[in-house]
Amino acid sequence: MHDELMFWLNEEKEYKNNDADYVVEGYFEISRFSKITSFYRSRYFRRLESKYSFLHRIDIQNCFDHLYTHSIDWAYVGDKDVAKELQKYDERVSSLLDKVMQMSNYRETNGIVVGPEFSRWVAEIVLMRVDVTVLKDLERQGLIQKHHYEVARYVDDIFIFGIDESTCHKVRLEYERVLRLFKMELNESKIQLEKRPFLRARSWVPSVRAVVREFFGSLNDLLARLRGAEVANKNWQYKLLSRLHSGFIESLRGFIISHGDQTDHIVSYVYSSFRTRFEEVFSIMQKCDRNIQLYLLSALVDLLHSTLSYSITAQHVIDYVRFMTKLYKYAATQDMQHVLNLIYKKSYELLKYNSHYNQELLNLLIFMRRFKKDLPEEVLLSYTKVDDGYFTLSCLAFYISSYDRVYRYKAVRELINGRIYQLACAVVEKYLDGKPSEKEAYKNGRDFLLSVHFYPLHDFFGHRILTTATQHKLDEIKQWLNLVRWPTDKDKLLMLFIEYAKEFDKPFMQFSLTDNDIEPLIVRRSGYTKFGVYE
Repeated sequence: MHDELMFWLNEEKEYKNNDADYVVEGYFEISRFSKITSFYRSRYFRRLESKYSFLHRIDIQNCFDHLYTHSIDWAYVGDKDVAKELQKYDERVSSLLDKVMQMSNYRETNGIVVGPEFSRWVAEIVLMRVDVTVLKDLERQGLIQKHHYEVARYVDDIFIFGIDESTCHKVRLEYERVLRLFKMELNESKIQLEKRPFLRARSWVPSVRAVVREFFGSLNDLLARLRGAEVANKNWQYKLLSRLHSGFIESLRGFIISHGDQTDHIVSYVYSSFRTRFEEVFSIMQKCDRNIQLYLLSALVDLLHSTLSYSITAQHVIDYVRFMTKLYKYAATQDMQHVLNLIYKKSYELLKYNSHYNQELLNLLIFMRRFKKDLPEEVLLSYTKVDDGYFTLSCLAFYISSYDRVYRYKAVRELINGRIYQLACAVVEKYLDGKPSEKEAYKNGRDFLLSVHFYPLHDFFGHRILTTATQHKLDEIKQWLNLVRWPTDKDKLLMLFIEYAKEFDKPFMQFSLTDNDIEPLIVRRSGYTKFGVYE
């Protein structure tokens, strides 16, 4: 009780997992929330809601894609003109960061690579400078932080809490102005102004939370009754499991129908709830007889498949693959062929009827390689009609490289060969034809290594599905690169990359990985080290 009272008296503390996380004081308050939903549920958010009447939510449009790499230097130095004057000192940290982000994105200055945690840290250099500039400019206008307003930012999501609508509007206008200085802008479609109570769009959360808790609570109670000793009327118990299963799906459908614009968030919440409760369910289920296990595993496969069908995003597909990997491994060790067949069937349905979600579902294709039953060739080809880029071709090649598939899928092999051969010919024509000078050869080699053509040609080099003609073209490119005289006193980052890549023997897409190599990686990344067979 003392700790509870101290929280309300001391605004510099926020509690998480029973530990005190001290707030880092800066121009804006930076709290240690690992995800945005933790912020929504925090006492810190409730305090802001009780203090301020209005919440203005704004979002930076395509933040990483629009972040100008030169602005990293401007933000770090604190002044655009000073940063330009210091350009000749190119060994400075911020100048090097500018170059690194360009090099990692095909020498583009507009946008940084999306995905790596490093990109988020680099983006924070710019975004914190935006925060500081906004705060100082608002002070000059007579608006004082923690008196007239407070701002909380989670990456590119900005929450403006204000005493009135006018104050929120002024803060937003200032953000718009400063972001333009850094060549960024707000996403107009995501601007929201709310009066207390805030986050009305998330009104579904308590109801969904209650349904999830009831589902797992009832499931655990039922499994506890079924484990060990014989149960008199098991048909009745199966009916109870069936009602839980169908009841949950019906409730989920109802929430999505009622809150359609929140579908992605609802599915994320459900998958997150399953991640935290899977081990508990499995530990109880393993003590039940085989028929109960078969029934429950089948119900889980169907439920997780139905949930994904409502919101096929890249993250949800990855979550689904993690769930199915765990279920597959357990079912395989217990020789539950019915469950394995159901996993294949449900996953195949997702691939067959949703090829327009090309990039999202390719991770599922990687998972499907473990099944000896082949996917129809027309399903694989349908994904190339949407996109035939590097990731699509790599995933298709990975799938057909297992078992005896390398000798099947003639149309897929011809398509991959044709695309790689076409790219190789374009590179030869652009960079190798003629007799360039030593300086021109260096420039051509550098441009190729930093182009979008390099990765597919590098990764497919030596792949066994390539024809002799295609491989000869790649050999020609490799030999050319190794004959280029690379100046060792220039561009150290580029030279490091050249030494890594010039032998074409370290593909970024690891075609040599087996299913056994992949499974522990997927489980480990899901946050669990134990799951039935994983110890």
